Amino acid sequence: MRKGLALVLLLAGAWPLAAVLRAQVAAESRAAPLTAAASSLPARRLPIVAHRRYTMHGAIRPLYLFWIRRNDIGSAEISWRRGPDGEVGYELTVGSDPARAPRRINRWGYISEEARRDGVSQLGIMRASDEQTLAEAERVLEHDKKGGAGFPYKGIRTDVIAGKGRTGVFWVQVERDLTYRQLDELLALIPPDFEAERAYELPPGVRGGYLGTLTEIMAASVRWHAGKGAAPRVEGQSFRYVYYGNAYDMTLRASRVVALARYKGRTFANVVEGQFRVVNLKTGYRTDFRVDYGTEGALAEVPVHGVFQPRWWLEVEVVLDPAPAPGAAR
Repeated sequence: MRKGLALVLLLAGAWPLAAVLRAQVAAESRAAPLTAAASSLPARRLPIVAHRRYTMHGAIRPLYLFWIRRNDIGSAEISWRRGPDGEVGYELTVGSDPARAPRRINRWGYISEEARRDGVSQLGIMRASDEQTLAEAERVLEHDKKGGAGFPYKGIRTDVIAGKGRTGVFWVQVERDLTYRQLDELLALIPPDFEAERAYELPPGVRGGYLGTLTEIMAASVRWHAGKGAAPRVEGQSFRYVYYGNAYDMTLRASRVVALARYKGRTFANVVEGQFRVVNLKTGYRTDFRVDYGTEGALAEVPVHGVFQPRWWLEVEVVLDPAPAPGAAR
């Protein structure tokens, strides 16, 4: 069954992430309860070492006819975190702003990962929605306007230690329609206990999570382009990661260095434009997307632009915002 995301979780994971968040839970075995608290969620305990914001642009295509485009419909944010013992963490929040998005659609999600010496912890949560067409999305919007019985969010928590994984699914119901700006409010509502519905052993070659794998590929690509062939070539190699107990292969299919790249009025120097593919090894379903990333200075290995099409009728583009002035509030 095809699974996808109503609105990209981008740059990272949003596309496979939502594919996973919509997955029907098939319990393979029962395991001990997983415990989560807002103060101890994956990556949140680690200090932030870098933070970037992005502006989201979008397009919808009614009836396969033509694209209707609109700029500045939402935002994305990425945080990089690092601990004193070599732990690394990543957070990605991406969503539409209902005041600016077409049809005033409010769809957003969050993913975080923490990689340690003993394993990986992951959390994904998004505004629950199953629409496959623009008409269905509009019907959901009308239902939301009428108040309904609250607004559901679906989350997945995964812990992997010594090659063994446990995954649990949970739901959070809120009375008002939160936006991505209320992320901390939503995270505070995550239940402290929930059952691990799947326990499994990872297949060979699995490294970590989506965000960490994308970061690893970008870094290897930058080294290869900078070394003009001296460093190992990364294009065509499969990097295997895990999410929701499923193994995925991520591949940089093609890349090129652009001396001066311009995206939605912003100009970036010496950018690698990368074409990526993610394959679900269980279903064979493929997801193609584009991420362009810097090669030097403060933007080395940092995504500056991305294009994703999570639905046949929806395309999302993100562009890095200018860095805030020193001391400016985030």
